[in-house]
Amino acid sequence: MKCQIKRVLVFSLYVFILVALTGCVGSGKVVYRPDIRPDMTFASAVKDIQNAARSRKIVSTTGAFTPVRAISNIIVNENGIVRWEFNPKPGHPLAIDMSLLTLEQDLTVDDWGPAWKITLPDFMISGSLPELKKVADDLYYIQQKLKNLEGKQDKELALFEPIATEYRSLKIKPQISEELRKWIVQANAEFQQKQYLNAIDLYEKAIELDPVSYPAAYFNLALLCEQQHWYSSAITRMKQYLMLVPDAQDARSAQDKIYEWQFMVQK
Repeated sequence: MKCQIKRVLVFSLYVFILVALTGCVGSGKVVYRPDIRPDMTFASAVKDIQNAARSRKIVSTTGAFTPVRAISNIIVNENGIVRWEFNPKPGHPLAIDMSLLTLEQDLTVDDWGPAWKITLPDFMISGSLPELKKVADDLYYIQQKLKNLEGKQDKELALFEPIATEYRSLKIKPQISEELRKWIVQANAEFQQKQYLNAIDLYEKAIELDPVSYPAAYFNLALLCEQQHWYSSAITRMKQYLMLVPDAQDARSAQDKIYEWQFMVQK
């Protein structure tokens, strides 16, 4: 804990001194525009920005000559609201909610004298240029994934229906491949360790590899999404599970979960 505080204080002093020496706050020139990397997933993007905050690779500030403040956690909701939680500081809020869907800023990384920043409505994020590039990409990816989320999920279910229909018609169901088994075992291991975002990522890889051979992946994904309060995604995954195995022993409880999550979405 002392080491983390020391790192934050040293970084704050570093930014303050260098900005003071330059006599300016930087040109504000855009040095990087966010892009979507081919390996990105929603869960990995959320995990990346959370890890960057918790490891103090990024910090918040409100100006060139103001102390930096540690970000303790970042919570992403499906309605586009991102909650930034901060270490306690007298006279300052413990958390700030920001909508990615109505954001006027472009999530670019800008030159800021001797440092770099991403400008948000109520504060700025500062850190190394490579780290800020990654954070900008993650925030942009999350923003794009959440735009018209309901429409995207409806389309996903429509496309999944013929796949599920074909699966139900098979007298002999396909076997689980060794590669698929690997993703499932690893996902279950992460779930047991309460590494829910990692587990979501691995289950998503499993159903991308084979969307029908292990229907329980959708059930487990739904429960994992519930852990993150991503109720709309939980509903979609549970509906896919019931499309594949409508006569499953837990079909009643699965449908009841959908009703529960529909209520949570409407709240």
